[in-house]
Parts: sequence; C-alpha cells; structure tokens
Amino acid sequence: MKNKTVSKPDQNIIKVGTYLPVFPGFYGTIFESSDEDQEIDNYNYERGLKKLSELEYDQFEFDYHEYRQGVAQSCTDFIEENLKNLNVVTSIKFEKVVSPREYNFRNDSIDIQVELSQENIVNIKKIITDNIDKFEVYIHDQFTSYDGFISFYDNNYENWLNEIDDAIQHRTKLGVLLEFICRLDDDEIDDENMYYYSRENGENYLELINYDDVMNREYCQVCKSFVDVEDFRGNCCADCYDADNVQNLDHIICNHCREEITNAWEKRSLSFHILHHDMKFSKILCTDCQALLDKN
Repeated sequence: MKNKTVSKPDQNIIKVGTYLPVFPGFYGTIFESSDEDQEIDNYNYERGLKKLSELEYDQFEFDYHEYRQGVAQSCTDFIEENLKNLNVVTSIKFEKVVSPREYNFRNDSIDIQVELSQENIVNIKKIITDNIDKFEVYIHDQFTSYDGFISFYDNNYENWLNEIDDAIQHRTKLGVLLEFICRLDDDEIDDENMYYYSRENGENYLELINYDDVMNREYCQVCKSFVDVEDFRGNCCADCYDADNVQNLDHIICNHCREEITNAWEKRSLSFHILHHDMKFSKILCTDCQALLDKN
C-alpha cells in the first residue's frame, strides 16, 4: 500500500477576519436591486401577450436573500482578484452579509476571511510607506471625531505605522488598510467596477419566486391571491364575485375598464346607473366586462 502524501498548511500564512473593502452596502446604492422596475415591466409585458391583467409591485415575490448572497460573493471575488494582482492577499473568502436593524448610521457590510502570506504583509507595508502622504490624509479623514461622530481609533498615521503588524491582524484595522490600498486606484478598484463585475458574472439577477403564478394565473383583488384563469371574473375570482355579485364595481370590471370609467364619470354615480341599467357603456367597457354586467 502506497503512502499518501499529505500537504501541510503553510505556517507562514495568517488568517484574519475583516470586512470587504469598497463595498458600499445595498440600501440606497447601485447594489440595492437589479433593474427591479424593468423586470416587473417585462413580466407585465409577457402577461399582456397572454391576455392576462397587469400586476402591481406587491404581487411579485423576489428572492432578495439569494440576490444579496450572490452579489456579495461576486463582490468578494472582485476584491480578491484585484488585491491578488497587487500581491497583498493570498485569498479572500466570503463569509456573510451583515445588515443593520436600521439604516440611520450605517449600511450593509460583507464579512470576509483574508489569508495573508509574509510576502503579502511586506507588500502591504511597502504600498503604505510609498504613499505615506495619502495615508496621512486618509487616516486623519477617517478617524477624526466631529459633531455626531466619535472615533474609536487613532487619527495619527504615525501611530498606525508604529503598530502596523498589530493593525494587519486586527479585524477592523486590516479592512482600513485594504480599503486604503484599493482607493489608491479609484479608476479600477471602485464600487462601480465592482457592480459591473457582478453583472458580468450574472449575480445581479433577481429570481422571481412565484414565477409560475405571475406568468400563468390571474390575481384576485378581493382575496389577494392568484387564481386560475377560468375562475377569474374581470377583477376578482369566482368565489369573491359570487359573494359580492355586482355590488362592488371594482370587483367586477378589469383594471383597464375601471380606469376608463372613473376618468369619465364619478364612480359612485356610475355604479348606480350600471346597477339600474340606465346607461349603456359598450363604448367604454371591453367585451368581457360588458358580458359580465349583462349577465347580471
């Protein structure tokens, strides 16, 4: 029996947990959603081709969790690729998305684990010393307290340099150092390029959880649920239609006809005339809605 060769971990590699640099969060940023309104318009267009009524925003169930996980992984890959090219990290592993309870003071962040070789550490130090003037400004701007903000970290760059080895192994300070290195080249390692990298990798796509309902069924405005087309009565399902009969105009006519009618007459007055068959609306109502009213 042959002896198996077991690879030993590199004893010179250190692992440090920190946050992903450059990523601005989801809320109120370019990463908040992936052309959500456009996707809804596309689905409604497809519904129109199938003669299905138009759906509203709340009737679409998108998988935001999976969207955020996919984007976070892609953003992590983007930073890893760029920082490996600079030889300041060995690898970066995505761990999780962290979202605040409220977005008053901070946005979402991405937790990562960074692997650093001794060569990586030497290069981090070199990049900082080669750009010492920018580093001084950066540290001062980031960690100087002001009204509404109390800094927990030193704003003196010299103290950072004197404790650089400790900073590299510190959860927050390593993120600060990597952020500084990324920001040295704003044209390459920025949130816009990060976003387009994510798009190119197919991670900016919102999966529609209720796709089958959206593409094949109608939506009852009364019981707020999807129903089969054969059980639909203008703007509600058969059960709700039978319960309300023609007493509620909104539940009978389709969205298009309702908009056309309410633009022409005050709704309460119109409902009265329809119930008493005092007016003819063949020029306003579509064929299906007119047939439902004639039936009653």
